[in-house]
Amino acid sequence: MPDLVPGVARAISPLVRRILAPNPGVFTGPGTNTYLVGIDEVVQGHASNHLCFLLEAEQLLFSGDHIMNGSTVVIRPPDGDMAVYLDQLERLRTLRLRAIAPGHGDVIDEPIAKVDEYLTHRRAREAKVLDRLRRADTATVADLVPSVYDDVPEERHWIAASSLWAHLRKLAADGLATSSDVDADDSTWYAA
Repeated sequence: MPDLVPGVARAISPLVRRILAPNPGVFTGPGTNTYLVGIDEVVQGHASNHLCFLLEAEQLLFSGDHIMNGSTVVIRPPDGDMAVYLDQLERLRTLRLRAIAPGHGDVIDEPIAKVDEYLTHRRAREAKVLDRLRRADTATVADLVPSVYDDVPEERHWIAASSLWAHLRKLAADGLATSSDVDADDSTWYAA
């Protein structure tokens, strides 16, 4: 069935799209289906398989891992894309939200303030990445993590490395950094 491609939304009617999960098997056939009902777009946060859903009648956003209460999310390249993530956060600011129901943590009762907090945090982190890269002249993700994430306990630096790499990839797309291989998490990076 050529129209059944995992992770790709395909219209099956004017109001319904289907997304196939990448879990083919004896019990699931080609994979498990998820149906998106409606004509409005959904918000997609930090990975190609991540979606948020809005219950319009209650102005309640089910954010999954896009926004959490108590922590920021990890963006893991190559699937996770910092530019897409930031664009989708900006998109959330245009919605009339009463609350956000995250996949982790309590319900967020001040949704726009939380979105603004996330945007401010990510922009500050990106500025710190670029500053440290410029100071170092050349560096790897491993070289940059201790100084960029000096506010994070060292035992969590291995987690922070993914988001740092995502920031570097975004900076490369913005023309502010370059790398010997943007698709390799151990490549050497240079400020542009």
